Amino acid sequence: MHTTNNTLYKQELIRLFGEYCVYKCKSFSQNSVIDKYKANIFLSASYDFRSFREISVFIKNARNIGIISATMLQPCLRVIGYFIAKDSYFNPNMSEQEYLQYFFSLTKNYKTTTIKNYIASLSVFLKFLSNRGYVVRDISNIKINFLKEKILPSCLRDREYDAFLQEVQKMREDSVYSLKIKLAILLVYYTGIRTRELANITLEDIKEDFSQYVIKIKGKCAKERLVSVKKIFIESVYRKFIQARFNRKAQSVYVFQLRNCHIPPRLNINLKPLLQKIDCIQPRGNKLHLLRHSFASFVYRKSRDILLTQQILGHSNLTSTQIYIHLDNELHEKVANFF
Repeated sequence: MHTTNNTLYKQELIRLFGEYCVYKCKSFSQNSVIDKYKANIFLSASYDFRSFREISVFIKNARNIGIISATMLQPCLRVIGYFIAKDSYFNPNMSEQEYLQYFFSLTKNYKTTTIKNYIASLSVFLKFLSNRGYVVRDISNIKINFLKEKILPSCLRDREYDAFLQEVQKMREDSVYSLKIKLAILLVYYTGIRTRELANITLEDIKEDFSQYVIKIKGKCAKERLVSVKKIFIESVYRKFIQARFNRKAQSVYVFQLRNCHIPPRLNINLKPLLQKIDCIQPRGNKLHLLRHSFASFVYRKSRDILLTQQILGHSNLTSTQIYIHLDNELHEKVANFF
């Protein structure tokens, strides 16, 4: 039985959230699980969590066996951990203003979409508590209009884009790790795929088709699309990497996963060393996603076809693609010359 005043103290919250995590992991998609037997043993075990850290380890282990959606539990864990640290308790029916104050504090470090994920993650847990008889606040309609300001993404202009490629081509190829980084950068450079999509590419997803590689991409919301890149651009690096990967006895189905586990790797590649060589380090966003923005801007400037750009990027909404019209300096120069 829960406390009559609806206040959840640390140990009771650990018990409830641990129970919730096990329940959710059993209901999450297991399409990415390679060893179903191992997953069944993991999910069938009895858990008696004593701390939030133990729950965090459970979530990490669930992800490591291939239950990728378990990652969605971490934002909720951070939220309730924050209130426990601050107040020594968590009241699921606290005022909307108290919830909003917390989410507002996240704007210093997180994007709008990330904060919305926090809200969605906590909302599902609150529904779980509601089904257990607790009085909870409905936060699904919390508005975060103060985050609506649109900031244009950083991207490389044509000459910078070409100069960057020249620096990539000079990169070392003397280890499996240097080959991995070089291949990853080249693939995003020539296809504009998201970092997460890059990490999810499997060996079976890459097919040879005459003079090009055709790659099946698993995008957002399980949507699949194909991208292609000419062999002459990546073949040498690709074959060297696959051979180095084989020599290392890497057995994962994911191309860029060098550990012997069947989960996508985390590709956190910093482009600053390369950007510094061509004197174009960006004020923000010097990771692989910078190349996606640069690729999109390049494709739109060359084609002037917003629908083609949308299709290549895998955007479900044209609004997401229209941002690249604003990055077109040539277009702005033409408008300026009207006067």
